[in-house]
Amino acid sequence: MKAAPFALYGASCGAPLGVLLGVMMGVMMGVLGCTPARAQVVVARPSVLDPIPLPGRGAPMNAPKPPGEARAFGTDGQSLPGTRVAAASDIVGKWNYVETRNNVEIKGVRVPVRTANLTLELRADGTYTLNYEVYWGLGNDDPKGQQAGLIVNETGKYAVSGSILLLEAEPLEAIEQGRFERTTRRVPAEKRAYIARIQGYGLNLAGRCAAYQIEEVCTRSRSVWLPLIKPQRRPSLRIG
Repeated sequence: MKAAPFALYGASCGAPLGVLLGVMMGVMMGVLGCTPARAQVVVARPSVLDPIPLPGRGAPMNAPKPPGEARAFGTDGQSLPGTRVAAASDIVGKWNYVETRNNVEIKGVRVPVRTANLTLELRADGTYTLNYEVYWGLGNDDPKGQQAGLIVNETGKYAVSGSILLLEAEPLEAIEQGRFERTTRRVPAEKRAYIARIQGYGLNLAGRCAAYQIEEVCTRSRSVWLPLIKPQRRPSLRIG
């Protein structure tokens, strides 16, 4: 049995690990009386059964980050970040803002969860829709667990002038949904102006809130910085 001295000699001479393993395997097979088989390298081909990489995985390091929460604007001299909006075509599309707060007070009642969802769609023909929904209550998926909600569908015309977004809202009805009753209230037409800046996939707006908005920042600040983001379409997956 001279395999051990040979292996030690190979290791001392700096032989590659693969060579040492091959020599040791050959010695063992010779001792056992086995005929060495020729090794073949097989490259696996992709299969339709292989998992498909889903969008969003392996995102680049410079991927856009979600925007922050709405905050007061103009109180400490800060400027609105982003690039000035030159024309209405720069901001055509849907823009969304979502805010969730825990342990907040609404109409004198403290609730565990409150979620606000605002979607602004600016169309190429100069019209827009603004869907505003707020729900507060227990924060579960059971509709019976929701204590109340506010739903507003605003429509109107818009224009861009000097990097200012002008919204001319039509009269509308705000729906207040409770656990046991549903009421509506009339909201008159109003005009609002916002400083507009584009920042990556985001649209930063600074101006006063709509009359129906109930976020805390809207009640204590005349001008609010509202960071919206454009939802990105995920590529469709096709097999075959």
